[in-house]
Amino acid sequence: LIFFKCYRVNIILMKIIDGASKKEILYYLPNVETAENLSRFFATFADGTRLRVISAIAIKKLCVSDIAEVCGLNQTTVSHQLKILRSEGIVKADRQGKIVFYSLKDPKINEVLLFGVEIVVKVLIIPKKAPRKGVFHRDFLDSIKG
Repeated sequence: LIFFKCYRVNIILMKIIDGASKKEILYYLPNVETAENLSRFFATFADGTRLRVISAIAIKKLCVSDIAEVCGLNQTTVSHQLKILRSEGIVKADRQGKIVFYSLKDPKINEVLLFGVEIVVKVLIIPKKAPRKGVFHRDFLDSIKG
């Protein structure tokens, strides 16, 4: 039990957590460096344009002009987003002659995105309204409807 005065009001803070629970939490709690890396990773998904680019190249390897075409973006915007995604290690580039094709560096990145889609669709959208046409991967959405 911790007791101290703050602004002329006595405040009592109670420690409710037991030692075993604290030990378990500390075991699984990410260290500062890991938490910063996770924060940077998830921040990459915080931009709608980047999400569309990630979704497009998760489906098929594409060059900048094809990404721009399918996402309805200009090539400069796509190149900028790809630069960010490459710097964060999410996207890889494969040169075939004069053309560079982009794809996800690891298929697990798409799994993270799909888990996010599931949460958005099942928890955030469906209770409020039906998902609009074209929400991410159609066959995935079909599999989670229910």
